[in-house]
Amino acid sequence: MHIGNDHVSPDFYAWLFPKCDHVAVGMGTSAQNPISNTSTATKARANLKIEGGKVIKVEAHPMPQHPRPIRVRGQVTLVGDTAGYLTHCSGEGIYFAAKSGRLCVEAIVKATKGGENMISEDDLKREYLRK
Repeated sequence: MHIGNDHVSPDFYAWLFPKCDHVAVGMGTSAQNPISNTSTATKARANLKIEGGKVIKVEAHPMPQHPRPIRVRGQVTLVGDTAGYLTHCSGEGIYFAAKSGRLCVEAIVKATKGGENMISEDDLKREYLRK
């Protein structure tokens, strides 16, 4: 992991995760520093190690920096990254995805009373968002 390296990711971080048959390369950056600026530098830096390889998939996703103002609407609830639950300094969100997902499910189970009741937006706001 590289943090604050001007050639790789000057304002956030970059990573390289070896997988069983490929390597996942990623980087985070701000909207003021387009990803295309740092992806060229990352490719150049890793060129000898990735020579002969091919790009399997390219994707980009904005990461919310604060919890979304509306996380429950009707019977739809946002959890994890989509709800804005992540560590701002690293972008880590797995813990918060699992935790918020569990809290949401627990709220649904409690509100349905064993499948007897249909849940409402108020049930989810009261139980899920409170926790």
